[in-house]
Amino acid sequence: MADLVNLRRFKKAKARQDKAEAGQRNRVKYGRTAAEKIRAEIERNREAAFLDGVRQEPPHDTDD
Repeated sequence: MADLVNLRRFKKAKARQDKAEAGQRNRVKYGRTAAEKIRAEIERNREAAFLDGVRQEPPHDTDD
């Protein structure tokens, strides 16, 4: 005689496994290390500082 299997428990276990595998794929695809995040933030700050430094203001009228 065959062993009885609780299908609900089997389905839930399968769903958990599928979710864990999808999470692992997303971590590889979208994840960044802390060092990469810090480096990107430093680069954004450097670019913003550069753009602020070369910003040209419109000439002011002194003929009031």
